[in-house]
Amino acid sequence: VCYAGLFTVFFSAFAAVFLNDGLSISRNDLFIATGFGAFGLGFGMVLYVAGSYKIQAAELVLLSLLEIILGPIWAWMFFSELPTSLTMIGG
Repeated sequence: VCYAGLFTVFFSAFAAVFLNDGLSISRNDLFIATGFGAFGLGFGMVLYVAGSYKIQAAELVLLSLLEIILGPIWAWMFFSELPTSLTMIGG
C-alpha cells in the first residue's frame, strides 16, 4: 500500500509539472495544501488502520461511508462553508 501511495505521488507530481496549462500556485498555498494532504489525510489513515484492529471490516466500511454524509456538515460547522443544494444531492 505504501508503494502504491508513493507511485501515486510521483506520477501526480510528474503530471502536474509537465502537463500544466498555466496554473500557478504560490509557495504558501502549496505548503498549506501539502500539509493538509500529508498530515490531515495521513493522520486520519493512521487512526483508521489502528481502529481496524478493534472493529470488524463491515463496520469500518460503514464508518468510511459516513465521511460522504458528514463532509459537507463538517465544512459548514468548522469553516462556515455553506454547501449548495447540488452538493447536498451529490452533484
